[in-house]
Amino acid sequence: MACYCVILIEKNVTDMMKSLLTFFMLVLLLASCSAERKMANKLARDTSRIAVLLITTEEIYADQMTDPEVDGWENMDTYMQDSLRLVSSRVVKELSGKQYLNIFRQSYSRELGRYGIKVFGESELDAFHSWEGDAWLVSLAQVEVQESVEKVRDDEVVNGILYAYDFPVTNINIASWFEVARVNASSDAPMEVLFASYDISDDYQGYFTQNFVTGEVGYRLSTDTLNLEKFYTAVAFTGRLYAGYTFDHILNARLNNQIAAQEKTGRFYRYDPYRRFLFTTEKDKFVPISE
Repeated sequence: MACYCVILIEKNVTDMMKSLLTFFMLVLLLASCSAERKMANKLARDTSRIAVLLITTEEIYADQMTDPEVDGWENMDTYMQDSLRLVSSRVVKELSGKQYLNIFRQSYSRELGRYGIKVFGESELDAFHSWEGDAWLVSLAQVEVQESVEKVRDDEVVNGILYAYDFPVTNINIASWFEVARVNASSDAPMEVLFASYDISDDYQGYFTQNFVTGEVGYRLSTDTLNLEKFYTAVAFTGRLYAGYTFDHILNARLNNQIAAQEKTGRFYRYDPYRRFLFTTEKDKFVPISE
């Protein structure tokens, strides 16, 4: 019996030590999270000495990716096919690169200013170079707009019979590449290439109908189609969105430089300037492009 009691006591002590070790590890983790989050909150509100110089590419690339349904397409040369793709597009054929970039710059600069950051344009290089605070270069290096038409099918079983209806939906993808670097760091800071993508499409609602007198089954489709005005509204939204992404990128870069290694958790922080709220994210941010 005595031997059994000793073994039982030793087991209880071992379990207790494991529990205490787990407890202390949790305490240390929570302490590091708390320290990192407190520093991130402080940095998010301390933006008065941060400036960004925004420069943009002079042109954007725009393509219609879907082949139009025309007779003899296979026998046409590349020039004729490209011309017909452009003519068949809904937005790309009317798109102005100059207007796109003007809308983006205005929306981006206005939104980044709401975070408390001073934004300089390309015509203000001298003022930017004399900035004595934290200075960052942000270049919208490349933009690609791709329009395509997708065949969408809706189906439903009515009275034991499967009915299907196909209709076209226009989609547009806006892909953007940014080059970002801190230009007055104590050591040479490498230029980072960051990517973001945004999709818009026709807004549609459809459903099957049945005539109760004849029994005929039909389909009713309502489509709010994409046009140039809606596209430019989306461009303005990406300006606001990517201004937020830029702020978050700068925030996390500053945080990484100022917090001790043992207090880093690997989390990526985002900041909402309207609600003054800090939160973490895994996907809602720029995607770094490895060289």
